[in-house]
Amino acid sequence: MNSKIPKILERLLEYCFKLRLYLVPFKPFWDKCEEMPERMRLVLWRAYLFNIADRIAKERGYLGIVTGDNLGQVASQTLENMYAISRFVETPVYRPLISYDKEESVNLAKKIGTYELSIQEYSDSCSLLGKYHPETRAKLDDVLKLWKEYDLESIVKESLNSLEEYFFEIGKDVRKI
Repeated sequence: MNSKIPKILERLLEYCFKLRLYLVPFKPFWDKCEEMPERMRLVLWRAYLFNIADRIAKERGYLGIVTGDNLGQVASQTLENMYAISRFVETPVYRPLISYDKEESVNLAKKIGTYELSIQEYSDSCSLLGKYHPETRAKLDDVLKLWKEYDLESIVKESLNSLEEYFFEIGKDVRKI
C-alpha cells in the first residue's frame, strides 16, 4: 500500500489499538461511470461504498459502520443524499462528526495528529467523481433506478471478489489477511 492511508491508520491506532482496513478496487465502478449521468456519479459511488461496507459488516458480525460525515460539508453529505445512500445499508451507520463544522473537524484532526497526513495530495475517488457539479438533493427513487439500470449489484459482487484485508495492531507490523 503506497498511500497516506496506512500512515493515518497508524496514527489512529493510538486511540483504538487495532483495526482492519478493507480495500476494494475502484476500477469496476470507474469503468461503469462513463455511462452514468455525471451529476449522479458521486451519490452512486457513496451508495456503492456503503453497500460494500454493509456486506462486510454483516459477514464479519460488526455492529455498525462509522463514518466521518459532516452534514453539508460536501455534496455527498447533504440530508437528501445521506438519506438516499442509507437505503443501501441495513447495518446501523454512526456519524459521530455529523454536527461538526469544517473548523471543528480540522481542529480535531490536528489534535489527534492526522491533519498533516490528511492534507497531503492524494487522488481519491470522491475528488475524481465530484468534479462534475454533483447532485446535492438526490431523490431515492432516482438512485434506486440508476442502481438497477447500471447493474451496480454486479459491480459490488465483482469488487468484493477482489477484496483485500489488512490488520493493524499497535506495536506490530501491518498484516495482510
